[in-house]
Amino acid sequence: MQAEWAQLQQLEVKLKTLESDARIKNFIFKEADSPESIPGFPNNGEACREALAADMSRTLNLMTGIDIGVPETHVIKVSAASIDEYGTGEVVGSVQAVAEAESDLLKATMADPTIYAKIPKDCVDSLAVMDIVSLKTDRHEGNFMLGKRDDGSGAEEPTLIPIDHGLSFPSRDGMTCPEGDWTHERG
Repeated sequence: MQAEWAQLQQLEVKLKTLESDARIKNFIFKEADSPESIPGFPNNGEACREALAADMSRTLNLMTGIDIGVPETHVIKVSAASIDEYGTGEVVGSVQAVAEAESDLLKATMADPTIYAKIPKDCVDSLAVMDIVSLKTDRHEGNFMLGKRDDGSGAEEPTLIPIDHGLSFPSRDGMTCPEGDWTHERG
């Protein structure tokens, strides 16, 4: 079910970035309509939570210098025909810039079990801050892309790029669910 969900809901679209008309970026589109109900998360709010996480990441960076690195994300409305040739009307969803990364963390750990020791502590700490503030409920290795950054001396070191924030910012009801109910995993 999870693979089908990803295949149906995540469609690569090319859009001009909202920040610069001169550059073209690749984005992943996730439709806002959710086929399942998850306790503590209002239906069809995933796209807004994705964009909110990106805004929070950018704001924390501006205020504190902590660079969490959530890719550029926006809520948009597109023609249904641009997603499905038989579609009609409009579809609301989130678009997230495709991160420059080698792989997701899960694949990277399979290829190199020592990769965790190579990730700088400040990177992990900043992501922990993000997940605590946003009350992220489904963080796992598949929700990180593994990229590279300058280590300050001109050499490259691995860095984590957090993706998939649809199960962040639970509702107030989600905060009072019995233990385990709001840490729902798809699949």
